[in-house]
Amino acid sequence: MAYKIKYNLEKVDGVYRTEPILQHSQWTNLLENIDSTKHIRQLNVLLMFYRKPEHRSTCKHIGAEYSLNTDSVRSIITNFCKYLKKQSDIDFSIEFNESTEEIYWPIAMIGRELPKGLFEWQVRPELVSAIKEFLIKTLITKYRNRVINQGLNNEFTNEKYKWELVSSLKGKDVKSILKAISNADNSMNLLTWRTKDSIREELKNQPDKIINCFERLLQDKPFEERFKEFKEYGKSVFGANNAQKILNERTAALFLACFDPETYAIYKPDLYKLTIKYLGIQSVGNLSYPHYLDILK
Repeated sequence: MAYKIKYNLEKVDGVYRTEPILQHSQWTNLLENIDSTKHIRQLNVLLMFYRKPEHRSTCKHIGAEYSLNTDSVRSIITNFCKYLKKQSDIDFSIEFNESTEEIYWPIAMIGRELPKGLFEWQVRPELVSAIKEFLIKTLITKYRNRVINQGLNNEFTNEKYKWELVSSLKGKDVKSILKAISNADNSMNLLTWRTKDSIREELKNQPDKIINCFERLLQDKPFEERFKEFKEYGKSVFGANNAQKILNERTAALFLACFDPETYAIYKPDLYKLTIKYLGIQSVGNLSYPHYLDILK
């Protein structure tokens, strides 16, 4: 069989790479059309590399972390690349001057020699961007299907109350929003009962000051600046106990989501951590809420 395109695997300073073989759109098409359990399992091993810092690791480290044999990891990635080559819309081969056999793993990876005889694989940049898009589309599709088929109160979650809350409070004044979120039923799990108690206490004892504090979150400034002023003012007027309970990203995010749900979102740190782990991206800066909003957008 005559190949239309030949790629040479080159080794430069211990790094093994070829020119990009598949482009972003080709990768997304391949990923979205995987339909067999076998190849989904192979994709999951690729995602193990993708979710490591800088999308790189050795087969030995991946094997140790996920209880897989080192040779099995190597074989799974190689076989997955064979499958991807077969499914792609271009005819190509990868050749290496130190081997007479066709090479497959560089379709998805860049290789690098490490000390002590280790070899590191890094997911190719064009594949990284395609994986991220694929994961986002997959997540949205699964969520939409659950909502369409089972509604907001489905077997995996209970979200109807969130939609009802933000819908009823959109555009309301600061005091009304603070009253509503501090009196929300504990089953809603929007804020801790300690935080709600602290907000109610400040609304009772010094309503003007807590309203002034939360109004600082509505300024036309970057969130980091608004949040800094929110915390500094709150610390100066609230008692130490209430300041600790109220002045955090989760409370600020809930307030903003109720005020303008089209711009902001309800936030939980644990959900943010799950999201960035799922998408294989690193946390950014000291405040995670702005990054969370960027991801949602």
